[in-house]
Amino acid sequence: YAMTTATSMVLRPVTGGWVDRHGARRVLIPGAVSLAATSIAFHFVRIPWLVVVLMVGIGVSVGLIATCSAILVARSATPDRRGEALTVYYLSNSVPIAIGPVLGLSIMARGGMPVNFALVTVLALFIGLLVVSIPVSAAGDVAPPLARRRFLSRRHPVLVAALILTNMGHGPLYAFLPLHAAAGGVPNPAWFFVTQSACLVMSRLLFRKASDRFG
Repeated sequence: YAMTTATSMVLRPVTGGWVDRHGARRVLIPGAVSLAATSIAFHFVRIPWLVVVLMVGIGVSVGLIATCSAILVARSATPDRRGEALTVYYLSNSVPIAIGPVLGLSIMARGGMPVNFALVTVLALFIGLLVVSIPVSAAGDVAPPLARRRFLSRRHPVLVAALILTNMGHGPLYAFLPLHAAAGGVPNPAWFFVTQSACLVMSRLLFRKASDRFG
């Protein structure tokens, strides 16, 4: 989890500039390839630390695909409904987190992890087909690229700091609370993700128009 998060964190600040210069499709394709290649490589890994290394590939796909998708949604929405559009977009992140762990554990119990890896590979190939359908010029040449030294935004330092502090508290809970529940005898700790994602979905549906109305 740490490797995935760290890798995507490094990629996210520069991904926007790549989309501006090269268009969304050329950024999304490497993300889909990274996801497919990593899921295939999982079939052949038998050493735990190599699994951790392979999570870098997942981080690359998250950093490229998720960031680029958010940019496309933000630029396709009208200014008066941009907050609502992004809120609905992030529902697409919460729903799979709710379903994925429970579904993955169920599949693992019946067919083992190779079946899970095979399904992820199929999904990655499907993402590749979706990427090919995006016009080459999508989201390209819209805004000038940021300076290379501008790793963090200087316009909203309070919001950036608040987001960092929030995720510093959220990250350990997200990663280790299910392990703590499993150690305590909870039969299926994957339901933690269902509960968390259900709360996110509910709050995002209720407050999806709040930022557009109140700032």
